[in-house]
Amino acid sequence: MTSTSQLSFPELSINKVHIFYADTSALDNIDRELTDHWLDQSEQNKVEKLHFLRDKTLYQLSHYMLRWVLSQYLNLQPQQIEFDTNQYGKPSVKGCNKLFFNLSHTNGVSVIALSKNKTIGIDVEKINPKIEVNSIADNFFHPDEVKQLNQLSQNERPSAFYKIWTLKEAYIKAKGMGLSIPLRDFNFNFDSPNIVDVNFNYNLKETPSDWKFTSYESEKYHNFIVSVATISSQLNIEAYDIQLGVDKVTPHQQRLIAQTC
Repeated sequence: MTSTSQLSFPELSINKVHIFYADTSALDNIDRELTDHWLDQSEQNKVEKLHFLRDKTLYQLSHYMLRWVLSQYLNLQPQQIEFDTNQYGKPSVKGCNKLFFNLSHTNGVSVIALSKNKTIGIDVEKINPKIEVNSIADNFFHPDEVKQLNQLSQNERPSAFYKIWTLKEAYIKAKGMGLSIPLRDFNFNFDSPNIVDVNFNYNLKETPSDWKFTSYESEKYHNFIVSVATISSQLNIEAYDIQLGVDKVTPHQQRLIAQTC
């Protein structure tokens, strides 16, 4: 494993957000003893509680990746990083209020968002073209979002559904309050294919213009949607690939598919 001083990592300025992508199959190239050494007891306990090997592997890779990325910006060894969690379970780096992060993973891909500015949320999902869009949207989405989906063809609905879902997940993860925020209390409206407006119920006490929402499709990982929510509307987003096992970071090509104005 390359030390933090030997690897050239992209500089994270206060007006940027970095997204890091990793292929979960990269865990095959990593020394499992090193992975176990990096994860703390709490993380190890969570691995043990997972039933399926696939889920164990995905968790290990994602948290290995998270510690490795954070170590590049904190000037710490990965195993030295300690985490705090709020009452809803959202993690933060213990004793550090100048680096914000969020982690998301699904089968095949793990992503991390980093910011020096404000809290941030990210969600990645793989598009399942056979998903029962109507049953899920009717139970969890705002009526306006359901109406938008119903106006689309059957072929268009899955990608539109995941776009809305990942935007919602990115917001509640940025807030760090989980599903204590009802998904119907805020909604996304698409004025055009690439422009999205967000509306919040009064009880959330949010100003839409304070937030920046973006959604992307990866040029490398097909049929995945990544959405990011940031509390500052002026942040620029850059994406990178991480090749774990060989410690390589390269620019990642992603296509913008939705953003707030």
